[in-house]
Amino acid sequence: MKALVERGFDSLAGPIAESITISPQTKPPFAVTYVLRVKDPAEYRKFIEDSAKLWNTAGLADFYKALGMQTDFNVKLEAEYYKGVSIDAGMFAIKPTDPNSPQAQMITAMYGDGFDYRWAIVDGLCVGASGASGGEANLAVRKLIDQAKAGGPKRMPAEIKAASELLPAAPKADLMFTFNILRSFKMVAAFAPVPLPQMEFQSKSNMVFAGKAADGKLRIDMALPKEHLAEIMTAVQTMKPQTIPQPGPNAQTISPAPELIETAQQIVKGRIRGTEVTLDNAELSNNNLAIYAGDSWGSNPSIILFIFDIKDGAIPDNKSFSREPKSGPGAPTVHVHYRWKDPESGDIKTEVHTRGYHLELRFGRHKDKTIPGVILLEIPDKDTHLEGNFNAKIKGAAAESSNDISSRITSAKAGPADDSERFGAFDDIRFQNKYGPTETVKLKITGVTDDMAEESLAVQLKAMTGARKNWLSYQMQDETMLAEVAPVTDVKAFARKIRFGTVTGITEKQIAVRMRKTVR
Repeated sequence: MKALVERGFDSLAGPIAESITISPQTKPPFAVTYVLRVKDPAEYRKFIEDSAKLWNTAGLADFYKALGMQTDFNVKLEAEYYKGVSIDAGMFAIKPTDPNSPQAQMITAMYGDGFDYRWAIVDGLCVGASGASGGEANLAVRKLIDQAKAGGPKRMPAEIKAASELLPAAPKADLMFTFNILRSFKMVAAFAPVPLPQMEFQSKSNMVFAGKAADGKLRIDMALPKEHLAEIMTAVQTMKPQTIPQPGPNAQTISPAPELIETAQQIVKGRIRGTEVTLDNAELSNNNLAIYAGDSWGSNPSIILFIFDIKDGAIPDNKSFSREPKSGPGAPTVHVHYRWKDPESGDIKTEVHTRGYHLELRFGRHKDKTIPGVILLEIPDKDTHLEGNFNAKIKGAAAESSNDISSRITSAKAGPADDSERFGAFDDIRFQNKYGPTETVKLKITGVTDDMAEESLAVQLKAMTGARKNWLSYQMQDETMLAEVAPVTDVKAFARKIRFGTVTGITEKQIAVRMRKTVR
């Protein structure tokens, strides 16, 4: 083990930067991103692969098994590709040895299905992310790849800059990190088996640590700003007991739906996670409605609604969609993604909700590739409330309305050459899939022309499984998405749910789809 650790350090060439973000809604309740300068990429990849083998064979797994946890660490090199960069993948799975024990419930509550890892090497930098399973690490590492290709961040994060000014020796230290007690309490509360009091307080300062190694010793200096101490005292004084809401007719106040006003002025205002926003642009692309600030939904405050009840890309003239927090089967199927600028870090944050929200959405009649609408979106426990009128630019064309798969599937019996054209791209694809081949379907989707379509497909494909725990992995090759989705046991039934394009081919475990053309 010592030799393996030395190999790992020898493969590195410089400083290491790491960030841990608390996310109480996920299991595990935190996510990690990091950047390493790598001297020998091949040796570093080999070090990671050998570390996984060592974990599974050198008794480390047995040690955790004795504690009631069955662990498994798997690594897949070159699992996916993004903009020509190979992404390596790892999964550290944690399962209780006795699923009926009290310890099992605690382990599941703390770690969920385990840790999902993604990392890639770009221009001598290893960028990586880890966190809860479900695709967040994959999205995070892609953002890091984009950042590395762009030459890195253009400025030092505000909190790091403030921290480095507190300790004069920090800029020249061998080790420097910040620690926020209030944010850490959120992670402790997420781990706790019983509800803990909630701190409704925004923290903007941190403890700072800086260390220097010399003569076999490590000296660490620490600074505790008065601001942070004052924040802690204020948070404790305003701490609110966490109660479990009781059902009842008046348990939640639902705001009335706003009126649809035909106006050239778009006015959608309110709060996203307590942050005041004004969203001044809107787009309707197939069944995805994006309302956002600035010139891009991906890097500005925004909401994106994936409205699965808009069939086959039909323009929703005079259609209404209403959903309450406790809506059950039969209510419109809408997934809500929202982004906001975190007031503490300045970063754009993202959250997804598939239930527990109040939505009133109505469209008017479209004209000249624009459709008017009105929206009310409330997520009370997330301090999110948006309402107003919008005029959405229509970016998708209505496709054929038939839901009968027989009218939309081209026969897959066209011979080897035709199948090779439809599905041959999968010959080189290598995904890390925890489901077996009988539960997995592969899709080749052509005509995926932009990032919004890519994200929309990822959400829809997972939702189409109908399973609470599902799995998706994909890679982009120009405008073609190659994806694996699980669990799927009936491929034809899965294909019948496809609304984003035309099914052009189908075999026992593969589906070929051509996306609808977009209106430019």
